[in-house]
Amino acid sequence: MSVSSSRPQELHYRQWGDRAAPPILMLHGHPGNGAAMEVFAAALSDRYWAIAPDLRGYGRSRTSHSFVMTDHLSDLEALLAKLDIDRFWVLG
Repeated sequence: MSVSSSRPQELHYRQWGDRAAPPILMLHGHPGNGAAMEVFAAALSDRYWAIAPDLRGYGRSRTSHSFVMTDHLSDLEALLAKLDIDRFWVLG
Protein backbone atom coordinates (compact mmCIF):
# COMPACT_ATOMS: atom_id res chain seq x y z
CA MET A 1 0.00 0.00 0.00
CA SER A 2 1.32 3.42 -0.92
CA VAL A 3 1.07 6.06 1.78
CA SER A 4 1.50 9.70 0.90
CA SER A 5 3.47 12.10 3.03
CA SER A 6 1.87 15.14 1.39
CA ARG A 7 0.30 17.82 3.50
CA PRO A 8 -3.46 18.11 3.71
CA GLN A 9 -5.01 20.14 0.93
CA GLU A 10 -7.48 22.85 1.82
CA LEU A 11 -10.82 21.73 0.42
CA HIS A 12 -13.54 23.84 -1.11
CA TYR A 13 -16.83 23.05 0.63
CA ARG A 14 -20.48 24.00 0.65
CA GLN A 15 -22.60 24.26 3.77
CA TRP A 16 -26.25 24.50 4.59
CA GLY A 17 -28.17 24.88 7.83
CA ASP A 18 -27.22 26.21 11.24
CA ARG A 19 -23.69 25.81 12.64
CA ALA A 20 -25.27 25.19 16.05
CA ALA A 21 -27.00 22.04 14.73
CA PRO A 22 -25.33 18.61 14.73
CA PRO A 23 -22.88 18.46 11.80
CA ILE A 24 -23.27 15.96 8.97
CA LEU A 25 -20.35 15.48 6.57
CA MET A 26 -21.64 14.58 3.13
CA LEU A 27 -19.14 12.89 0.81
CA HIS A 28 -19.66 12.71 -2.93
CA GLY A 29 -18.79 9.77 -5.15
CA HIS A 30 -16.72 9.50 -8.32
CA PRO A 31 -17.09 11.44 -10.46
CA GLY A 32 -18.68 14.32 -8.67
CA ASN A 33 -18.25 17.16 -6.23
CA GLY A 34 -19.95 18.56 -3.15
CA ALA A 35 -22.73 20.13 -5.24
CA ALA A 36 -24.03 16.61 -5.90
CA MET A 37 -25.00 16.44 -2.22
CA GLU A 38 -27.36 19.43 -2.46
CA VAL A 39 -30.37 17.14 -2.88
CA PHE A 40 -29.62 15.62 0.54
CA ALA A 41 -28.76 18.98 2.10
CA ALA A 42 -32.17 20.35 1.14
CA ALA A 43 -33.82 17.60 3.16
CA LEU A 44 -31.38 17.64 6.10
CA SER A 45 -30.45 21.27 6.63
CA ASP A 46 -33.43 21.98 8.87
CA ARG A 47 -31.99 19.54 11.47
CA TYR A 48 -28.26 19.41 10.65
CA TRP A 49 -25.34 21.61 9.72
CA ALA A 50 -24.69 19.99 6.35
CA ILE A 51 -21.14 20.18 4.99
CA ALA A 52 -20.23 18.90 1.51
CA PRO A 53 -16.57 19.24 0.49
CA ASP A 54 -15.15 18.79 -2.97
CA LEU A 55 -12.66 16.01 -2.34
CA ARG A 56 -9.07 16.47 -3.52
CA GLY A 57 -8.93 16.33 -7.29
CA TYR A 58 -12.65 17.07 -7.74
CA GLY A 59 -14.72 20.20 -8.30
CA ARG A 60 -13.04 23.31 -6.93
CA SER A 61 -10.48 21.26 -4.94
CA ARG A 62 -8.36 20.56 -8.02
CA THR A 63 -4.73 19.58 -7.72
CA SER A 64 -1.89 19.10 -10.14
CA HIS A 65 -0.01 16.81 -7.75
CA SER A 66 -0.42 13.07 -7.55
CA PHE A 67 -2.09 11.69 -4.44
CA VAL A 68 -3.27 8.45 -2.89
CA MET A 69 -6.68 7.64 -1.46
CA THR A 70 -5.50 8.07 2.14
CA ASP A 71 -4.79 11.74 1.36
CA HIS A 72 -8.56 12.26 1.34
CA LEU A 73 -8.62 11.31 5.03
CA SER A 74 -5.93 13.85 5.90
CA ASP A 75 -7.78 16.52 3.95
CA LEU A 76 -11.06 15.75 5.73
CA GLU A 77 -9.39 15.73 9.15
CA ALA A 78 -7.94 19.17 8.41
CA LEU A 79 -11.33 20.48 7.25
CA LEU A 80 -13.06 19.17 10.38
CA ALA A 81 -10.35 20.75 12.57
CA LYS A 82 -10.74 24.07 10.73
CA LEU A 83 -14.49 23.98 11.35
CA ASP A 84 -13.91 22.91 15.00
CA ILE A 85 -15.88 19.67 14.56
CA ASP A 86 -14.98 16.63 16.63
CA ARG A 87 -18.22 14.61 16.42
CA PHE A 88 -20.32 14.33 13.29
CA TRP A 89 -22.54 12.15 11.15
CA VAL A 90 -21.37 10.93 7.73
CA LEU A 91 -23.46 10.54 4.60
CA GLY A 92 -21.76 9.09 1.56
